[in-house]
Amino acid sequence: MTNKKTHTGTKLAVHDLKTSGRLVLVWLAISWERLWSRLWIPTTFSGLFIAITLTDVLPSLAFILHVFLVLATLGAIGYLTYRALREFKWPTRKEARNRLEKTSPVLHRPLTTIEDSLAGNASVLQKNIWKLHQRRAENDIYQLQATAPSPGIAKQDRFALRVAVILGLFVTIIGGWNDLSDRLWRGILPVYGASGASVSAKMWITPPVYTEQSPIYVEIPPTDDKLMPTSLNIHAGSKILAVITGTPRKASIAMDDHIMMMERLADESQRGEANLPKGEQLELRQGGGVIAGWDVNWIQDELPVVAFIEAPSEANRWRLKIDYRANDDYGIEKASALITRSSDKIESSEPVEVPLSTPPFAPKSVVHSAITDLASHPWAGMKVKIQLVVTDAIGQRGLSKKMTGQLPERVFKHPVSKELAKWRKPLVESPKSTTKPAANSIAAILKDPESFGGDPMVQLTLSAAKHRLQNESLENVTKTVPDLLWQTAVRIEDGSLAVAEQRLMDAEEALREAMERGASADEINALVDDLQDALADYTRAMAESSPESQSGFDTADSVAEQDITAMMEQVRELSDLGA
Repeated sequence: MTNKKTHTGTKLAVHDLKTSGRLVLVWLAISWERLWSRLWIPTTFSGLFIAITLTDVLPSLAFILHVFLVLATLGAIGYLTYRALREFKWPTRKEARNRLEKTSPVLHRPLTTIEDSLAGNASVLQKNIWKLHQRRAENDIYQLQATAPSPGIAKQDRFALRVAVILGLFVTIIGGWNDLSDRLWRGILPVYGASGASVSAKMWITPPVYTEQSPIYVEIPPTDDKLMPTSLNIHAGSKILAVITGTPRKASIAMDDHIMMMERLADESQRGEANLPKGEQLELRQGGGVIAGWDVNWIQDELPVVAFIEAPSEANRWRLKIDYRANDDYGIEKASALITRSSDKIESSEPVEVPLSTPPFAPKSVVHSAITDLASHPWAGMKVKIQLVVTDAIGQRGLSKKMTGQLPERVFKHPVSKELAKWRKPLVESPKSTTKPAANSIAAILKDPESFGGDPMVQLTLSAAKHRLQNESLENVTKTVPDLLWQTAVRIEDGSLAVAEQRLMDAEEALREAMERGASADEINALVDDLQDALADYTRAMAESSPESQSGFDTADSVAEQDITAMMEQVRELSDLGA
């Protein structure tokens, strides 16, 4: 039964699109099995060569060796491919049909039956029987199924070498992702003079400015018969600048697993600059090769240390004096005191941080007396816990042990000032039970304006304080009313002298802060002028507040004023000289 004539009733089945598609898939599967079973060895060998090329090791070899390896590899791949395909034949349609029928869940060969025909002169009975047989085959043709190719490479590659090559390719692709095309071209096309022997590099590691240390300079190869260091002592927070010449490969700076790619410049050199992250091994790399490497010994910036010299005490005019000593390996930048209430009665436990004066130019060792005015603070006269805080150039903080003490409190002489000041502590400690009696006390004072000299500012401020005590929340009362009472008490007690004194203290603090941070001569001169004006106002206010002793003031205190003025002129001169 080899006659190519087909029965007319079966032509549609033979040309059925689904059956033709299945035949095409089977033909492709057989083709793939025959190709892959022959080409897996040269393909695996090619993958191995690509993986080695992506490591960027080949350009580091001598030019002759590089050329030899590339040519030998290409020749081996070509020979293996030729040998594998020498007897290769594409599958025929008959082979595809037989595979389709063999792998499908049918008892007979329906596609062969439909495409076949009776040979010779068959009788009518034979033809009818053959037609019936073909009709039955038509029912099975749609059960034909194309299966996936099975080249059987596992039997040939018993050690799974192709899997190892795939893993190697994956690793090298990930490692050289930013430089894949360049690595491939460098590995496949050797360039004379591109080996690592001609590479030169210069590297500067600059410590932070506050360390006042010189940069570390390394040159590769070393000049003047100097030995290459094997380790580097690097300050934390240092910056690196490296310039590499003589390599066509992409260069980088590496600190352990942290890679910093370098930028290619117009003269074919490469430059990289970055902040150095923490790590144990610093390397300059070209591609996958290492130009030079160093062990890193980090010089850490230690935490500053601070301690009280003696317990905080009261200085003149109700100011707090704190004697402390502090040390830091690179210098103390600023100091402050954290003050918290030591009583459990207070509703808010938030600490108050008060800046403390420090010697100028951030000395490494400090023994200093800081004086700060906290008489106006609501906690004045209360027991507190004080903890010193010092900060270095990079913001590291050192803390002292806490010390218990009492904040200085101003003692008023004027009866109205005394009455107003006495309510400040209770309003802070127990505002709920204090607001009503405090409001009544203020109301009684307001009924007698002559008791505070009829000062309209005092009357307006006391009225505002009374309104807040009677109408606002306890939280707002605690935050605002004690300060209002303080300002009013000071105004009643000192009159214009209080304003002049505050201006003098502000001018003094501004000049001190400017001198500590090394301000310009023009700024220092302007602040000296402000301080002189404030001192003159303060002197006049003192004279006006004590007219009965004005004659004594004119003789003795004027001498002191002249001395202070002379000292400020000296400050001005030193500033002009840059001292």
